[in-house]
Amino acid sequence: MDQAAQDRIKREIEDHVRTLLPDGALRRVEWQSHHDDPHIEPGELLPSLILTEPPGTAPRTARTRPGNQEIPGHPRPGTQAVPVRAAPAVA
Repeated sequence: MDQAAQDRIKREIEDHVRTLLPDGALRRVEWQSHHDDPHIEPGELLPSLILTEPPGTAPRTARTRPGNQEIPGHPRPGTQAVPVRAAPAVA
């Protein structure tokens, strides 16, 4: 697949994702390829959605891990860990 076709597919996917999320929720899309992760087959791309913090959410600090899981011994008062499930990869 040539670069122009990849760029077109990326734009289409990004546009579609924006229709599925509330306005302003999608900060950006980062694309991974076989060069970034050997589990991705050559010629395939894997989008990673980078979302904005929901309104009213306290900013993440060094005491939290991705997915808002607390680091043992460093609880954030008034917060609760929420499990995050990864979406299946789009082929």
